[in-house]
Amino acid sequence: MGRVKNAAAPSSAPEKKRKVTNGESAPLHRYKVGDNVFLKAAEGEPSFLAKIGAIETGRFLAQWWYRPEDVTGGRQGWHGLKEVFRSNLKDWNNIECVEGLARVHSLEEYERLPEVNRSDFFSRLTYNPGKGTYKPDLISVFCVCEQPYNPDKAMIECKSCFDWFHLTCIGLSAEEAASIDAYTCKQCRKKSAE
Repeated sequence: MGRVKNAAAPSSAPEKKRKVTNGESAPLHRYKVGDNVFLKAAEGEPSFLAKIGAIETGRFLAQWWYRPEDVTGGRQGWHGLKEVFRSNLKDWNNIECVEGLARVHSLEEYERLPEVNRSDFFSRLTYNPGKGTYKPDLISVFCVCEQPYNPDKAMIECKSCFDWFHLTCIGLSAEEAASIDAYTCKQCRKKSAE
């Protein structure tokens, strides 16, 4: 079978609501510097995400994570469903705004998760909201669509050029891709026919 990257899918298990810190029930004051947390948002909006930078009595310094919808240019096709961007924006917030722990992984760690839960996110870029810029400002692109990798879209590797292709871009279903011993892209097939 050709090398196929399957899309990571968030768990469809029902969400259980409870206050958690460090994976176990505990009072809110048990959060620590370095924890990523959900913060209350307006009714019907997704919770905000922040990393705790410092803690004082009743409040904490939040370093904000941005979702693709919240950045200049908005969500793009290459953004993963659970992708967030670390920002340089920090401010103090009431500890009572914390809803629970979140986990922000590197892209590589995220791909190795056996199951993606509500609290799992990944980050590969830093976003500067004041300038509307990213670091790194260059990111590898793949496929005929020349888009960065998105872990939610299945891909297959060409055995000749070693580039990766989205199944949807080359017209393959997941079942078809799974049955291919070694995939060769259109460009490589054309070169070998010459």
